[in-house]
Amino acid sequence: MTNIVPLFSQFIVSIPETGDRLIRWQPEPKLQQNMQRLVELDREATEEFWARYFLKVLREELGVEVSGGKGYAQGHLSAYLQQTCYSVALNLSRQYSSVDVFKQLYSEQDYFQKANLLVSNPVELLRNFRLELFSSIRGYAWKRLKGLVSNQIRREHPPQNWGNYSDWGLLRNTCRTELQSALAGRINQKQVAQHLLVWQCFKEIYTPKYNIGSSHLTAPNDEELQQIVQYYHQRRLALPEPGTTIDEIGIGQMLEVCISTVRDWRTVSFSYPDADTNTLGLASDSGWEKISQDISRHKPNQLLARLEQEEQNHQIDAILTAAFEQLSPQQQSLLRLWKYGLAAKQQEIGQVFNLPQYKISRQLKPYKRSLLKVFAQGCEESFDIELNNEVIAQLDSPLEEWLENHCQKFFHSLLESIVPLISSEERKILQLCYCQNWSSEEIGAELGLMVSDVASKLTKIKQVFLTHFTINLAANLEINPEALAAIAYRIEAFVESWLHTAAYPLY
Repeated sequence: MTNIVPLFSQFIVSIPETGDRLIRWQPEPKLQQNMQRLVELDREATEEFWARYFLKVLREELGVEVSGGKGYAQGHLSAYLQQTCYSVALNLSRQYSSVDVFKQLYSEQDYFQKANLLVSNPVELLRNFRLELFSSIRGYAWKRLKGLVSNQIRREHPPQNWGNYSDWGLLRNTCRTELQSALAGRINQKQVAQHLLVWQCFKEIYTPKYNIGSSHLTAPNDEELQQIVQYYHQRRLALPEPGTTIDEIGIGQMLEVCISTVRDWRTVSFSYPDADTNTLGLASDSGWEKISQDISRHKPNQLLARLEQEEQNHQIDAILTAAFEQLSPQQQSLLRLWKYGLAAKQQEIGQVFNLPQYKISRQLKPYKRSLLKVFAQGCEESFDIELNNEVIAQLDSPLEEWLENHCQKFFHSLLESIVPLISSEERKILQLCYCQNWSSEEIGAELGLMVSDVASKLTKIKQVFLTHFTINLAANLEINPEALAAIAYRIEAFVESWLHTAAYPLY
């Protein structure tokens, strides 16, 4: 269990914005010595055991004599959550990369610092964490941190008067680039140019007679709509896809599409880990209508404390694995691509399978509900737990965590199969780079390579993983690899995260 010591005694000191993106770790000597002493007392204890142990000390449920005191317990738990902070920072950076205002104002380092400030007080961060339930501290902290940091950002930078625009004021105050980005992926690509032309005609024809401000602009009158129609038909033949003639009603509908897509584009969606998680429509079947009630309202059910035991954890994994395998291959693929695996949005998944977003949403709705039913029934049979709405609600959180772990393990196995394709020297470079956090200069000195050669080899190695992972994934999904272009950046981010956090035992 030698890897336990650094997990509870190292802190991230920097996250480079460019280059090889290597995070820098620094051990805290006193925490290191104390953790080494604790590990000697129980070499078989897992990282989850120690995380829960330190939380119990901080909650005064255990004495401080063995741990070294509350100060040490707080330091160890904060160090343990460093990797979680980094994972949240990467996730938020990717999630808001399409929102210009956030892309300009926040870097991965900024997101990390906000999360790190929160983990400096682990007692408050984990205030509602239940030791009795089958959930990991890191899994709970990840969801909690993401919600809290997102909430901070929303308070710091509310939409810049976007909500104060009337529909027509919004349309006049957008630009072509923004409208084009908003339309992309939301309507048929062949119709984007037509909508852009309608908007351009609107901008040139519609001129308010009075300076009443963007929040009060009204719709174009009939005369203006007729002029927009005439101007549009004069120019549409120059488009690659001119389409058919359109009347005033059709032009009005196209302008409304432009308005709704821009407003949607400018609206940032925030998720909260303590809110109702009924994303998949859990509360629709008779008898299951209260499944996804707010878990924080329920008192811990002592019967569920058994779920922490290792042997029963294996039983739970077997129950859920069997239930997951009963889903069709396409159903499994949708869940893996979605938030549990590659974190692709429903719209992006639709582009992969050439399906509209609403069809993807409809297909996803029943899947988790059916898994939760099987999970609850399996717990009832295997652990003699009497089912009620309160118990079922408490099973939702561990199911979410299991789905994430299970889906990501599938992708990890695809990546692990690629490792034999790289040379021993390339493995050594990966080991020094990602395991020991060496700089390109240090790696070059160790292996007798030029710094530029190290950077080139790292780029090549990553490309090998990206290329083969994409090919293997496409084969598994039974689609053309080119169809994965819609989630190429999700794939790249997943591979990068795997190299940082999961791949080191393979080198």
